[in-house]
Amino acid sequence: MFVLGMGYLILERIIRVEKIPKKGEIGKIISIEEYPDGYTANVIANLSKLDINTGFIGKIGSDAEGSLLIEDMMYHSVDTKNIILSKGKSGVSIKIIDNDKRSIKFENLGVNTEIRLEEIKEIKEPDIFYTTTLHGTSFETQKKLLEIFKEKKIFLSLEKYEKRYKDLLNYADFIVFNSPSWTRYEKRFYEKILRENLLKDKMVVIKIKSGIYGSAFWNDEDWVLIKNNISNVFDENGTGEAFDTGIIFGIIKKEEIKKCCEIGNLFAKECAKSIGPRNWYPKVVLKAF
Repeated sequence: MFVLGMGYLILERIIRVEKIPKKGEIGKIISIEEYPDGYTANVIANLSKLDINTGFIGKIGSDAEGSLLIEDMMYHSVDTKNIILSKGKSGVSIKIIDNDKRSIKFENLGVNTEIRLEEIKEIKEPDIFYTTTLHGTSFETQKKLLEIFKEKKIFLSLEKYEKRYKDLLNYADFIVFNSPSWTRYEKRFYEKILRENLLKDKMVVIKIKSGIYGSAFWNDEDWVLIKNNISNVFDENGTGEAFDTGIIFGIIKKEEIKKCCEIGNLFAKECAKSIGPRNWYPKVVLKAF
């Protein structure tokens, strides 16, 4: 089994402060942390920790941040031959969080949006191609790769529905949307998406607030809700990716959709206990499942 991902590589810096200062104030720094990040990259790294053969298509700059990003993927035994090295800047984000969990975030995607098909080397054909929301030239390349891999299993994970994804949805076998809540409005909205895009023959899952509140799947007639009970969320970063990891793992193990969602919920719960999107261990979680 080989899972290939395409997405962003971002170095995230977390600055924890007592409180976010107002204009003219000086805030007190408690700690500064640094983590390799990127939605698809996190999922691929997680799958590698489950002894699944993985590869990644992405782009980094010729800088210190790029070196750290590719080194971490290599550390997780991911095939990195299609992580493209360019002369631009690597993706970086800075998040400032205070003791009340209020936060502000700054992000520069750098060369992440500039992936071109001709830059990609010979690719081992995947059993599953996993990808998520992309922009710029990378989005156009993503569409070309979906056409190339259309006979393979395609997993598409989207932060929200946008009309520009309509063509992408036609390629996907497995689709995950993220919803901040699960009210009657969201149920009707996503059912409308299913009907308008003829998705009812596909596996469609809604993760609720990145899996923190649980998930819902379509069973041909209605949504089936599987609640998640996370009482103490230490860090939300990476929970959505952990959820997707559980869904893919369940698919690989040929589990039914309900069991896939349960594994996704469990992985999201475990990730929420740790600092950073990759500092948790899915194998340990599965032993207690």
